[in-house]
Amino acid sequence: MLWRLFHWSKIQRYNHPGQRGVEPWALVTGASDGIGKGVALELLSQGFNVIIHGRNLTKLQRVREQLNEQHPTRSVEIFVWDATQPISRGGKNLSEAVLASVGSKHLTVLVNNVGFTSTYHTFASQDPEEIDAVVTLQISFVTHITRALLPELAKNEPGLIINVGGLTGLFPSPFLAVHSGGKAYLAGFSRALSIELELVREPPTDIECLHVDIHNVATNSNGSDAGFLTPTPETMGRAIIGVVGCGRRSVTAYWRAEATELILKLLPRSMMDGIMAKEMMKMRDRELQRAAAKRDD
Repeated sequence: MLWRLFHWSKIQRYNHPGQRGVEPWALVTGASDGIGKGVALELLSQGFNVIIHGRNLTKLQRVREQLNEQHPTRSVEIFVWDATQPISRGGKNLSEAVLASVGSKHLTVLVNNVGFTSTYHTFASQDPEEIDAVVTLQISFVTHITRALLPELAKNEPGLIINVGGLTGLFPSPFLAVHSGGKAYLAGFSRALSIELELVREPPTDIECLHVDIHNVATNSNGSDAGFLTPTPETMGRAIIGVVGCGRRSVTAYWRAEATELILKLLPRSMMDGIMAKEMMKMRDRELQRAAAKRDD
């Protein structure tokens, strides 16, 4: 954690104009709410124009209005795509759609943030269609959108890829078996891509690929309240952008979460498994109580 005392964000390295002074753009997936919206807000404050992605056009339009109100001198555009829906062979339909959305923009930053709010079911009782949705979103979507935009980032180098992971990638969780596997895939994919870009260099290019772990955040999707260990989406957005250029391939964004993580890693794995099981069962009970209260209303 001491490295944070000597680090400041290098995000401005990627805030450079293109030919004829074209302004830089960033694309943030899953930006219609929560962490993605927080990241988009921070990028706007850092001088980027932003493409926000989500699956609900009406919601994205509302978010764009809010962001434009806060940053009237910046531009915000929308990319609509349901990341849970099947992708065609080779990712062709997604690639064509995202490249059409980017167009001739000077894209220098990609933030893969989109996530899936899984239901509290064991793997044996999870809906098979939900399993497909989680796999598509957490593996196929992030892989193919990165592959499609990599040439754009290389053309506009230096470029940046941020892959937003989660605690379940480190500590697999009951009721989130497929989700945990997806987060582990993202960590491995991100590290391998970072090594290719930095050390293999075929072809040589200047792109930073950073895997960023997050823990619990106070978002509408999980119903958590903000607290000492649970930041707001805006705080997490600043934390994610704040670790850019830290010289690591993977890092925990929020310093309090990193401190917690260091302690958890000291525990025997069997003890950690027991803690995760108890906490997830408590969370499931709370979710069931909320659902029952809504039905009664």
